[in-house]
Amino acid sequence: ESIEEHNAVKSLLSQLDSASMSEEDVWVAKITVIQENVKHHISEEEEEIFPKMQQKMSSDELSSLGSSYEEAKKSAVPMAAR
Repeated sequence: ESIEEHNAVKSLLSQLDSASMSEEDVWVAKITVIQENVKHHISEEEEEIFPKMQQKMSSDELSSLGSSYEEAKKSAVPMAAR
């Protein structure tokens, strides 16, 4: 399900990229769907996936994963500003 959600958002973003800015109703509809998908995805991760990871991973593994996440986030912010 998670991969399907990622693919759906990528597809919608691609459609937005090729849509005309004058098609406001199309933009609003697609942005609304993206927003709903992202909220659902985050909720699923926070309520299901992250708790399972905390149970199965060691403190060192979790710390390393957290550090990797922070580094990825830093490099993603400049990309989003483009």
